[in-house]
Amino acid sequence: MLAYLRDSNHPSSSSKLASITFQECTDWARRLIDHALICYSSLGQQCYQTIKDNGGRVTKHKRKTKTGLKYYEEYGNVQIQMLPFIEESKAQDEENEPNKDSRILRLDLSLLKIEREVWLGNRDMIHLLGTHSALLLFPMGMLELCEERDQPAQLKKKVRNAEKLFTYAWATAGDGVLPELEGDRLYLDRKLELDDPILDREALIQGLYPHRLTQFADLGKVFAAVCKVLLLPENPEEAETQWKQIWYLLDALHGGEHSGSETILEQRRYNGHLSTHFKNIRNYFHLLKNTPLEGSMIERRDRIIKQVFQYTLGRNE
Repeated sequence: MLAYLRDSNHPSSSSKLASITFQECTDWARRLIDHALICYSSLGQQCYQTIKDNGGRVTKHKRKTKTGLKYYEEYGNVQIQMLPFIEESKAQDEENEPNKDSRILRLDLSLLKIEREVWLGNRDMIHLLGTHSALLLFPMGMLELCEERDQPAQLKKKVRNAEKLFTYAWATAGDGVLPELEGDRLYLDRKLELDDPILDREALIQGLYPHRLTQFADLGKVFAAVCKVLLLPENPEEAETQWKQIWYLLDALHGGEHSGSETILEQRRYNGHLSTHFKNIRNYFHLLKNTPLEGSMIERRDRIIKQVFQYTLGRNE
């Protein structure tokens, strides 16, 4: 954000931070992310192993539902549905063959596995799984989206990766369960199908996490929508579908048409402090939809990102 707003009227522009170059900002961000990945490596490995070990496990706690027999893990009077068996796939496989068995969840985890040097020249695979991986997925998506300055073809590839990372971030940070009260027992069924078929399949990862994590559940949707807008001129034949996806994401934010009145973490105004920001962002996307997207992808990216950052900070200019 500093890289894009350092020349504006942002308070930091009058300080020494304003003299930092764009390259220095992105280099700094990359170093912080690399350090955070190393710190997260052991927890990520633990989360990955837990998901693989417990997927498809049968327990003594079960009940029949409209979609079939479900098994649960008991925590007092709370019953949390067991994970399905996770089958790792590739993106092209998912496009050609969607889930056919509700007991099996097919996910492309390729972007969630990163090889890094973790200790004295030893390289290891870091798994970005676990609820708090959203805190890494979001800045990784932001770096992919922002750092390329010279090559439009390379930027296109990075924007596609960023879109997936932001989708993983909001789906991981969101509460991926459907609560149902039966007597004195609360059943938490995992969301193992997309809320709407129009959503990207990366959102299926939401079913792994029955827990909501702050504003990243919403900010991830904002920047996933930014990526979709940037890719529109590259695939004009998909514009109608892409805009439906964009509005689905933006209208799900606080104050949107599909945000609903239900409580989140027992709060009706969860992330309500961002309601005005989201309203301004939605208005800006309406403007983008009705205005030709001119310039190169790099120019469009810089222009749109800077404006969305302004609105994210609560600045309406």
